Amino acid sequence: MWLFCGTVVGAGDSCDLNAPGATYKVPFTSLSMRSRYTRVIADPPYTTGFSQAWTTQQKHVPKPKDVLRVSARICQKGGLIFILHILVIPAYKELGVSRVALHPVLCGPNNSIRVLNVFQKL
Repeated sequence: MWLFCGTVVGAGDSCDLNAPGATYKVPFTSLSMRSRYTRVIADPPYTTGFSQAWTTQQKHVPKPKDVLRVSARICQKGGLIFILHILVIPAYKELGVSRVALHPVLCGPNNSIRVLNVFQKL
């Protein structure tokens, strides 16, 4: 499952209000399924500018903890959760995940280094 998928093509189920080919055109917090996916990948907007450009679901930027909470709910036990952000997301024990890895990602000159946060559903 891809959250905030933009124009990802051929990657399976996706959730994005603005992407023409998204499987679910609902706010990510409205996904009702549980323990369905073996991996969840999210690249949420992390500034107000990106939030307004990429999503109409909320007037504010999605909080990393909310993205992790939804991802943990829809991910199967033992599945992996990948969240690309500018923050190192604390591993919230109450969400039933453990941190597997942190990978820095440089998106090009004059861009901030982002972090690929990798969690496993316990």
